[in-house]
Amino acid sequence: MYFDNSIISRIKKERSPLRLLYNRLFFPFIAVMPDSLCLRMGLTPLDEERVIIVNKYIAGRFLDIGCGTNIFKKIRGNGIGIDVYPWAGTDFVVDDTVKLNFEDGEFDSVLIVAALNHIPERDKVLLESYRVLKPGGKIILTMLTPFISYITHKIRYFYDEDQTEREIKNGEIWGISRKQMYGLLDSAGFKEIFSEGFVYGLNRIYIGYKK
Repeated sequence: MYFDNSIISRIKKERSPLRLLYNRLFFPFIAVMPDSLCLRMGLTPLDEERVIIVNKYIAGRFLDIGCGTNIFKKIRGNGIGIDVYPWAGTDFVVDDTVKLNFEDGEFDSVLIVAALNHIPERDKVLLESYRVLKPGGKIILTMLTPFISYITHKIRYFYDEDQTEREIKNGEIWGISRKQMYGLLDSAGFKEIFSEGFVYGLNRIYIGYKK
């Protein structure tokens, strides 16, 4: 994911109706262009769209699982980012995200942004997420469906560090269906689960609460 130094100011600034229309008109080009070129043209990159919607729902101290370059820590400050790969900016590189070295109820929010499909033991990482959340805390995830994910990753192969730098590992999958996402979250104990489409319905954010 490409994030330049001005992302914090862009994320905090409300986009005008004209800017939103501009992005909609150029969406076919945004889907195939590198993020750096989108920014030079005044467009919002797809990865940044994901950051915008997730940032709206984060509350309190958060844990970002599969944090990549730790963009939410840079934006908000009050959080910890972990990953199994040593991306620049990661707070802690861990061997496995299904056994977290945190106390019960440490966090108000847990984020798994565009990452659950990259974790082979998806059910276990959701159980760990539930454990480290405070009562009333929330989990926030984004996920593409398998078909959309496959097409998107093939189109954007040369701009996707997961494929070109980290490389896809055994047990990872292209995406997860909406029905499967609800099932996984429900099985982990989360309640009041809801989802919302973004990027014209091609991507979805999922939120569940620990009661």
